Amino acid sequence: MVDYFKFENHDEDLPFYTGETELSLKGALLLFVCLILFVVPIVFPIPMGDFEFSLFLCLVLLLPTIYLLRGHLNLLFKKIKLSDFNIIILCVFLSMAYSFAMLYILSKLGIASFAPVEEALGVDLISIISMFIQLMGEELFKILMVLLAMFVLYRFSHNRKVSLVISLFISMLCFGLVHGGFYGGFLQVFLIQGLGSIFNFYVYLKTRNIMVSYAAHLIFDLLLTLPNIFI
Repeated sequence: MVDYFKFENHDEDLPFYTGETELSLKGALLLFVCLILFVVPIVFPIPMGDFEFSLFLCLVLLLPTIYLLRGHLNLLFKKIKLSDFNIIILCVFLSMAYSFAMLYILSKLGIASFAPVEEALGVDLISIISMFIQLMGEELFKILMVLLAMFVLYRFSHNRKVSLVISLFISMLCFGLVHGGFYGGFLQVFLIQGLGSIFNFYVYLKTRNIMVSYAAHLIFDLLLTLPNIFI
């Protein structure tokens, strides 16, 4: 019997790391390369418009994911049900409360930077469309990072819970790091963007549906962006 956490959806397991949906070595390597490619334009100054940048971040992970799922898109992508909105609202509320509380604490310690708030002024239609596209790429990055880490770690530990916890930490660390340079120093992005994504991971593990965690992420970012639309 698969060793699930109590809060997880027990009707189906995570894809890719074991069982019938287990990745081949070539599939795992493809996923690893695409995750690296996702990071490249973030780390290196490649000339690219906001829309092209967002489209790249989405497609570089979406296309290989569709290929690796081999027609079984429902392993990651499902329709959002009416009952899912309860957990979406909860996730947005907890994410907002955590982010502002952590930002307040770090600002009191002289660590937090508020520069990104100033740079976000002047939001236009293209930036909103780009956000919708880019956030799908970001959700794929977080979850595919977990699944790939699970693929590796489970072979050594043969313990699903241990593998999942370590994989979640690796993914949160990496997700925090890719925000470095945009939202402050390492400690700030790790504690806010990195560890703060635990609520989205909870949503995904609870529903096994990346569309639900994507919706929660999108609503969270839209709520932060809306005030800037009217400035």
